[in-house]
Amino acid sequence: MTDQTTPAPQSPAPAAAPQTSYEQYREAIPAALAAAPHAASAAPESAPEEPTPPPAPKHQPGPKPPFLVIGSSLYCQTEEGEKVLDLRLPIPMLEKFMEAQELEEQKIPRYIIDELLPPATGQMLLNMLDGAKAFAIVMTWAQEVGARLGASLGESRGSTGASEPTAQPSAPTSAPATT
Repeated sequence: MTDQTTPAPQSPAPAAAPQTSYEQYREAIPAALAAAPHAASAAPESAPEEPTPPPAPKHQPGPKPPFLVIGSSLYCQTEEGEKVLDLRLPIPMLEKFMEAQELEEQKIPRYIIDELLPPATGQMLLNMLDGAKAFAIVMTWAQEVGARLGASLGESRGSTGASEPTAQPSAPTSAPATT
């Protein structure tokens, strides 16, 4: 008799349950990540990393102009904030505007405030702390309204008529050119 040990009877191994598609997907993820190229996450070691240029400075707008006409409004920048005056006038007010040319220049601003501007706008200008700026606003308003009409207040007028009529061009004063 030979001494042979007989193996103990083994029970058959339990059959593995078939994997679901989710379990198969979960097992495939680590393998897919390990096989993925790392070029996107790591730069080649031979090329030194170039410094990125600083971002270009964004365009910063400059200061607003002191007076700007947009459409029929005059925008005025003051230390008290932006003031907006309407340049439109109805015909009766335009007639008063044209009468203001007969006034002395120093009386024009008060005439504009009292007679031509809407009461709220006139009061806003009178309440400004900077009277010089309010004066500049009134005169700019008058110039812009005048430009809309083709005239302006406070312009000095000639004291005498023209020395020659302007209906026809002047006669030449030099000798004709010879060829």
